[in-house]
Amino acid sequence: MSTELPDPAPSSPIPVTSDQNNARHARGRFRRIGNYQMSRQVRFSGRCEELSGHIYDCTDVRQADQYAKTTKEIAEYVGRNYKYGMDTRLALENLHDVTAEMPEDPAENATRTEIRIWEKRVDDYVKQDTTKKENLKTAYSLIWGQCSDPMRQRLVSANTFSQIASHGDAIELLKLIKSITYNYQSQKYLPRAIHVGC
Repeated sequence: MSTELPDPAPSSPIPVTSDQNNARHARGRFRRIGNYQMSRQVRFSGRCEELSGHIYDCTDVRQADQYAKTTKEIAEYVGRNYKYGMDTRLALENLHDVTAEMPEDPAENATRTEIRIWEKRVDDYVKQDTTKKENLKTAYSLIWGQCSDPMRQRLVSANTFSQIASHGDAIELLKLIKSITYNYQSQKYLPRAIHVGC
């Protein structure tokens, strides 16, 4: 003869401690593989929020395309936000300094008004040239901030880097980044090119 046991009384909910709560949140940041927990790495997106996702990296198979897109975005950002930014934008895009046209000297028989206009143009020329040089130094920091840690390590190990860094030379920094990304890309696909050619 079977005897049925009575249903147990409903138990009151067990309060969750702060330690348990923290453990739950921590589980979201970790991924279990077998008996090991692997932390999920946060993808580097750059140090300038407005350029988030536009970075220079040397660990991605698309790094050459990434270089071109990031350089374009940085150049456009500089052109929009820097004073006399157009000259700096062109310098970054073309990887060489852009020199504004110097005003021609006034004629010997120039009027006082013509001389005054010429002096004003010279003042503007000097101001524009000085601002562009400052912009390129500021752009150096901007570009460096968009470099991932692996890219920074590659840059620092280059022979010319110390000189580039001491001058804050944005154009030479971009040239060095480009050489790293494109050289790696060509070396990576060299075995495949040799194999196809056989």
